[in-house]
Amino acid sequence: MFERCEKVIPVDDYSLMAVAGVPAIALEISRIISQYFEYYRRTQIRSMSLEGKIRTFSKLLKENLTASTSGLTRVSPIFATHDIESGKPSIYYYDMMGVEFQVLSFTATGARGGAYPRCS
Repeated sequence: MFERCEKVIPVDDYSLMAVAGVPAIALEISRIISQYFEYYRRTQIRSMSLEGKIRTFSKLLKENLTASTSGLTRVSPIFATHDIESGKPSIYYYDMMGVEFQVLSFTATGARGGAYPRCS
């Protein structure tokens, strides 16, 4: 067993996921997202759009909602990606229902008071 767990997890060549919460659930979500993005890239012969990545991430969190409301498997992720089309980075904070909030400068999440999105 390890005493340390990575909290910033690469999802694909252009995206990272940072998490606060249960490490096993976070690693599973990152693995599923990574496989979904790779599957899309191979079947469509192009990378998924920024909007597609955001919606896919949100859908996966919504599917985990029942477990999240029990308080046992709550994960508060931050998704950061580089949009290939616009050439700009984007940061998104997600609540436990899978609703995304784009943040312009920085955000944090964790047990000490929940998430701190800064949207200005």
